Amino acid sequence: MKVLSCVLLLTVLAFSQLSVAGQDQKSPEPGLENVASLIQQLRIGDLQRFRIDLGTDNFTVLKSAEEPLTEAEAKAELQNVKPVAPAVRFTRTQELMCLQVSPGVWIEQAMNVNKDFHGSIWSKRTLEVVGTYPNSLWDAFARMAIENGLSDFKVSNSGEGRRAELAFDFDGPPAIRYGSQSLVLSKDFYRVMRVSTEYKPVSGRNGFVVLIHDPHQSVKGRFALMQGLNTLLGANAKRPVEFLVEGAFPETSGVDYRLLSSRALSDGGLAQRVAEMNESIRSQLIYSMLSTYLIDTPLAYRILYHRSDAIPAFAIDDNRYLHEVDMDEGDPEEMNNAIKTILNHLSGDSYQEARHAVGWINILRNADVQQISDLQGLGVQREIASNAMTFLSIAEKNATNDLSSSIQVVNRFTQSAENQAKQSERALERNKTMLTFIKQEAARTSERLPLAFIGSYHTWGITEELRNAGIGYVVIEPRLRIGQQSSSREDKIFDQFLINPDGYFASVLHSNKGIAGLTKEQVDNFHAPYMVKQEGRLAEQSAALERLRKGNASGKIDSSRIEKAMRQNASLTEATVEIGGNGSGIPPDAPRGAVAFFDEHDGKHRLVLLGAEDNRWGSEERYTCLEHVIFDLPTGEAAAATLFHLSKHYQDEKTGRVYYTSYDRSSKRLYLVENPIANAGALLSLSAIRRGGAVNVHVVVSDLIPGERAVERTNANNSTEMAN
Repeated sequence: MKVLSCVLLLTVLAFSQLSVAGQDQKSPEPGLENVASLIQQLRIGDLQRFRIDLGTDNFTVLKSAEEPLTEAEAKAELQNVKPVAPAVRFTRTQELMCLQVSPGVWIEQAMNVNKDFHGSIWSKRTLEVVGTYPNSLWDAFARMAIENGLSDFKVSNSGEGRRAELAFDFDGPPAIRYGSQSLVLSKDFYRVMRVSTEYKPVSGRNGFVVLIHDPHQSVKGRFALMQGLNTLLGANAKRPVEFLVEGAFPETSGVDYRLLSSRALSDGGLAQRVAEMNESIRSQLIYSMLSTYLIDTPLAYRILYHRSDAIPAFAIDDNRYLHEVDMDEGDPEEMNNAIKTILNHLSGDSYQEARHAVGWINILRNADVQQISDLQGLGVQREIASNAMTFLSIAEKNATNDLSSSIQVVNRFTQSAENQAKQSERALERNKTMLTFIKQEAARTSERLPLAFIGSYHTWGITEELRNAGIGYVVIEPRLRIGQQSSSREDKIFDQFLINPDGYFASVLHSNKGIAGLTKEQVDNFHAPYMVKQEGRLAEQSAALERLRKGNASGKIDSSRIEKAMRQNASLTEATVEIGGNGSGIPPDAPRGAVAFFDEHDGKHRLVLLGAEDNRWGSEERYTCLEHVIFDLPTGEAAAATLFHLSKHYQDEKTGRVYYTSYDRSSKRLYLVENPIANAGALLSLSAIRRGGAVNVHVVVSDLIPGERAVERTNANNSTEMAN
């Protein structure tokens, strides 16, 4: 009898932190030289990702390979393939139709090729085995991975099986040259930020601009960008800078907004209001307003670091195209049921036409759009809206029974699809206005360096125009860890804010692309009362810090440094803090090297310090780590799906010690773990990865596979998977 091994699929990514080239590369483990080579290719951008299948007795490393085919060769490969719906994958220059012909093998045909495309219309993509290794080498692999920049390792439930992801630090340049100047990118910068791997730095004779991807919806992304701005501007303190910010801004009748000088952003008196609050809670107030979308990141930075006057900021957007509409598609399951009901009441040509429309919507919504351009994206949205309208029209004309409730559900989806297409059209119109000011200020880089805050949707069109104008640029963005993208809840809240900002501000008091500038009326009516309300909430944290000072019997924990960390760490806003009890204060099931844990207790976030008698609390590095680590406790569906998550946050250069957070599913705690780098590999033992039951994964989740990135994206956003 053949024994089937359980397989854990590991997808290895390069979207993590950038680091100074070569700073932590180590010699490869004997027998794993090929894997070490892949990791290095990954970290310098020559490879996007590779895959590891972890079986019962061994693990196999695979990477993507592609070869051109003639039309005859492609048709021969497709001859015996069962008819299935194709997948679609986009690159910047082409649209690819993809069919899987066997496990790990896909045939692709280029469609709608533009003038910049050169090469074969047909191609074959495969997963090529780099090597198969006995599981006895796994510990060596884990040690090598950590020594060469492993930053994240997450195992979670995915569909019918388990999925694991690894992320490595990316080797980035220590500086970007522009003209006779240099933009310094420090190690601290790379801890929370990265240079975009998709939009490489470009030099230009006519100026230079720093384009910053602003993660509008993602709260953790906003926190990371705050830290990143502080390290970037701190390392380039002698360079005068200005902020160019997308988003709505207050307009006054009779003002010529064609002039950038007319677009200076006002904080509506918010900086003065913050200065009037208790000094010990000012940073938490800023972070609290930032996390609830009351202010955007550029304004939060300028106020928190007392640079609202030193750093001029200007609105570069076009208010005419910033009208936001409701794009909520409704409940996915309800949509699926409505489509099935309608199809069941159609027949003949009407049924075939309706099924064809639904099929194309399905294909386009599950397309691999990781490299799609803005114009391609608009085309896809228009095509989805068109097919949705076709389906709706057929249902209304030909359904045999009264299906008004199902038609109403489909109508909502159709309206949402049309709104999304119109939103993309408006975004492209906004590019024109933003480009006018970006190009103008980029030409004045010798006076002050422009930092333009834009959403990633605009980047393709803006960078293309900058290249055409001979203007150089670098695109930087917060380093979002695995699972740290905006949640569906954050997306919905941010959408509410965009549609009706004042209404949203009011709702926050009772329970930003956003707004680039604030009015005095908004600050007086919404922000000032909110800060007063938060002052009361933050009093509980102050009381907890006072209890910490009194209860610190050993005196080895520096209470003042803990207080500083709590005040400066955005993810600890409103969290209480205490020292763990019961002997050593370290739970018996805590990972080796645990120094603290973060959890939710009585409905509130809590930081618990462990091992109060440990002399290591006398080391500065622990407190430095606590200031910077972003505690990202999974909640809801993410918590239920997460089985294991190890994430590196800090490494001390002098001691070589590394600090990780490790999520414990049973206790729902996020442990902060300290270990010498030589011992950190034990955290990734096979027993740790496989704990909680047998592993059985047969769902491929690599970007190397056509269409699967889009499946991952749509599932994460709870969008509709329509019936075929």
